[in-house]
Parts: sequence; structure tokens; C-alpha cells
Amino acid sequence: MKHFLLLFVLFAFLGDAKPDYNLLVGSWMHKNYKDTPDTAIFSFSKDSILTLEMFKGETDEVIGSINGRYSINKKENKLFMEVLGRPKTFNILVLKKDVLTIKNITDNKDAQTFERIERK
Repeated sequence: MKHFLLLFVLFAFLGDAKPDYNLLVGSWMHKNYKDTPDTAIFSFSKDSILTLEMFKGETDEVIGSINGRYSINKKENKLFMEVLGRPKTFNILVLKKDVLTIKNITDNKDAQTFERIERK
């Protein structure tokens, strides 16, 4: 019985663990962005600058690049991004070393999963 209680407390503790938000800094890629053959790369810097780059799916040519700002509400596990003056709020569903899954709650979109990439 003592072991069962210890196991229960351990699972409760791990279930409430917040992600390491420092893992967000870096570049994240999502292929077939918004059901297109294109690739989106979000880069988050330490100074709260967000860069979004789009690449054409077939050729990897740059379609465009834009900067914005981001912030994190750690208490609510939310990511706020503002690009072209349009704010968006996302729930952070998964934030691990190599995987980021966010859900756009501003526009009620499906969750999207990004994989970390190392930029040259």
C-alpha cells in the first residue's frame, strides 16, 4: 500500500510538471504547412523576436520571411505571437527538446506539430 501511494504521488507530480520554456528558443519546422506542400520555419530568439520563413515545397525557394514578437504566459501555458499587427494565442500542448505542438486558440485551428531544426 505504501508503494502504491508513493507511485500515485509521483504520477501526480509529473503530470503537473511545466515544460522548460527555454526549449522554445531556436528554429522549428513544419512541412505541409496549412495543408500545402510548403514548409514553415518559426525561429524564436531569446529577445522575444519571432521570425517566420516560408519555403516552396517542390523547390525549397524562399517564398517570404517576416518578423514579429512573441511572449509566453507560463502560468497558463500559452504562447502569444504578433505578426503584421495581428495577435494570435496558442496553447502549448507539447514542448520538448525536438518537438513543439501548439494549438491556435484565437482562430480555433487544429494543433500543429513542429520539429526542431539546426540552422546554419
